[in-house]
Amino acid sequence: MKQDTPGTDVEELKRLASSASQAGHCDQAIRYLKQARQIAPADGMITYLLAAEHARLGIYPHAMAELELALEQAPELAVARFQLGFLKLAAGDDQAARRILLPLSELGEDSCFHHFQQGLEHLVEERFDACRQALERGLERNSEHPAVNGDIEKVLRAIEDRREPPAPRGRKAATHG
Repeated sequence: MKQDTPGTDVEELKRLASSASQAGHCDQAIRYLKQARQIAPADGMITYLLAAEHARLGIYPHAMAELELALEQAPELAVARFQLGFLKLAAGDDQAARRILLPLSELGEDSCFHHFQQGLEHLVEERFDACRQALERGLERNSEHPAVNGDIEKVLRAIEDRREPPAPRGRKAATHG
């Protein structure tokens, strides 16, 4: 009698979680990923995927803790490193974000994360044109992580909003009542 190997079970659970996530069923995706983590507790990708689902639900402290664990389990996992740095930056912890993101600078010109790291570094330093250029180079190279592209596009929109001249302020209309 043939038995499934644990690796096959884990891969199937990841596939099911991905399908559930794409269908917008974060709760089901999390259940599949927790089952997979019971089988392979040291799998950094599973931990990263759980973090991504928690971030999608807006549970950022939990997502950051899981991303930190994912990097302990798999330090080479660039997407987890990027997401953790991005969340730290969004939380206003620029120093932690820079420290977390710095290894991405060593990935080389072909890596989207190399350019995203540069762009976020420029953002922290308020060099918005350089930030935009680096982030756009990263977008051109990223076909594997659409959710990351969504985050980057939000940053690009925010940069453009900052570049708009402030709207003229009119006098407050008096109300009569």
